[in-house]
Amino acid sequence: MTQKIGFVGLGLMGSRMAMNLVRAGYAVTVYNRTPEKTKPLAEAGAMVAGSLAEVAQNSEIVITMVSDSAALQSVVLGPGGVLEGLQPDSVLIDMSTVDPKVSRQIAEAVRAKGAHMLDAPVSGSTMMAEQGALSIMVGGEESIHERVREVLLKMGSRTTHVGPNGAAASLKLAVNIVIGVTMQVLAESVVLAERAGVAPEIAVEVLSNSAVASPLLKYKSAQLLQPLGATAFTTNMMQKDLTMALQMAREVGVPLPTTATANEIITMARSLGLGEKDFASVVTVIKQLSGGK
Repeated sequence: MTQKIGFVGLGLMGSRMAMNLVRAGYAVTVYNRTPEKTKPLAEAGAMVAGSLAEVAQNSEIVITMVSDSAALQSVVLGPGGVLEGLQPDSVLIDMSTVDPKVSRQIAEAVRAKGAHMLDAPVSGSTMMAEQGALSIMVGGEESIHERVREVLLKMGSRTTHVGPNGAAASLKLAVNIVIGVTMQVLAESVVLAERAGVAPEIAVEVLSNSAVASPLLKYKSAQLLQPLGATAFTTNMMQKDLTMALQMAREVGVPLPTTATANEIITMARSLGLGEKDFASVVTVIKQLSGGK
């Protein structure tokens, strides 16, 4: 592979996505504010940059996968950031879940630099990221999407162009409210069945083979049974996404009563100190509200 790719943000998802690019044979330069997280990629053959600008200077495509809107603004627009080193006609692909307004702001700054920007958030679990099986939504120019599609397909099983800059960021929030609300109702279902005398393992098994079976239920079944066990997506991160969706809904005049209720349960989970636990922590909240543990 001849394309030079920069990758910024090596968290649970980003580290797996970047590794797939390295394994595909691309020349990948990585950067993370916690340098220790670059070690597995360096051992696999990636180059490690000393700064954000250095990543951009040495890349035709720069991919960012960071925690939130503020982190994206800092990484791209801040002093010594990606924008400073971005090359003319290069492509910045932000795959984070961020405020659509911030995504469009970044796109304008990138265009002013003579480069291109796509918002390309992903849907899927850490396991799907490891398998290169994520679903990728893309906002921006279709011609730029086509230019980098081969790269995206090393991280995902499909890409879908959904509109101009910011469109994919908006759609990702619409997708994530379904995930947040679904986890809420699954928690209620499992706790209700348990209180009625049905073993939770049996309840999850039946749900997984019923009319409500879904990929989400399949890969979250373990967390439904052990909500404070392994963490795939934190309660704090889910609240971040639900809050952004509620803000976007106010801006466009769409009521989201179910999402608002789910967000309140997430707030309860955080008040119990479960912010860094998986967002399946809502199971624990429902149990406690039911007088259990």
